[in-house]
Amino acid sequence: MNVLICIIIIIGISLDVLGTMEIEGAMLGEIKRADMALASMLVIGMQLLFFFGGYMACAMMVRYNIFTHGEVTASIIAVSIFVLLGIRLLVKGLRKGFVEERRQEFSLARYMRIILTLCVYTLAAGCACGFINASMLLMLVTMVICSAAVTVGGIFIGYHYGFGSKSTGYYVGTLFLWIAGVYVFVTSLYPMIAG
Repeated sequence: MNVLICIIIIIGISLDVLGTMEIEGAMLGEIKRADMALASMLVIGMQLLFFFGGYMACAMMVRYNIFTHGEVTASIIAVSIFVLLGIRLLVKGLRKGFVEERRQEFSLARYMRIILTLCVYTLAAGCACGFINASMLLMLVTMVICSAAVTVGGIFIGYHYGFGSKSTGYYVGTLFLWIAGVYVFVTSLYPMIAG
């Protein structure tokens, strides 16, 4: 699979974390380095666990021919996942949900709940990447870098500028996930259907 597309997929799902961290950063009364390090490690660990859990499960399904029409079915599911994840981010960007602004301290329990919710979608993205046999090493490196960057960046952006710009990240994430879906369709699915 194309290196650029692998990177685009990880950036696309990471932008969901960025928007969420902007909201959390806007609520913090003070940013402490220890809290930032803990939040980053939490996000990286959970993202990797869920992404590669989904990746391995779905890669094994393809490897052991669980599906009747193996690669075609796997590609259809992968395209569908990328499209649906993109639609979800688009809806999050368009929706003007109420955010209660109040200063609060860093809370590991609150971050765990937030990250666990986001990881459900990371699991789905991992499944899609497992279905299309994306490079595990590239995904690992990109996910560690992106998870750390969006966690720290999102908290700092939210802390200094508020959470008003979070929608832009959702729109870019939508675009990236749809590009990945189109790429998989054009390079994997269409040749199998047409041929």
